[in-house]
Amino acid sequence: SISSIVMSFNVDDGEFHARMRTLQNFLRHAAVPASLHHKVRCYFAHTHEQARRIHDCDAIDTLSHSIRTELKYHLYSRAVQRFPLIGEVLGEDFIREIVNAVHESVYGPEDFVFVAGSLTSEMYFLVRGRVQLFLPSCSQDSPTQRP
Repeated sequence: SISSIVMSFNVDDGEFHARMRTLQNFLRHAAVPASLHHKVRCYFAHTHEQARRIHDCDAIDTLSHSIRTELKYHLYSRAVQRFPLIGEVLGEDFIREIVNAVHESVYGPEDFVFVAGSLTSEMYFLVRGRVQLFLPSCSQDSPTQRP
């Protein structure tokens, strides 16, 4: 898939732009419709950004425990504090514990973060981007999209 190919590339911008030009030439040569051409380019760029984020996450893991803890607090505490139970009731020490346990995950367009009804021991905080929630309709035959 394009996703796995891009993830294996070096995240160097020069290489990315060269590969983007090659992809655009291919799409033009294949007479891909403009709307699909745009989707492919956007997905390619998104996947490149994902590779960068994964590289950043790997770099964080190489830091000393104290620096990694401080950095994770800076990166994730605002997302955690948005929940009154955590921010106001459980307090600052609990927030530090939560953010220290954070494992960042990167999802692409149309990826499922969590499937309703599944059991998990995870807690999810959205730090960047947006998600769509799909709930079963009353008839249980088809999912209904809700904002």
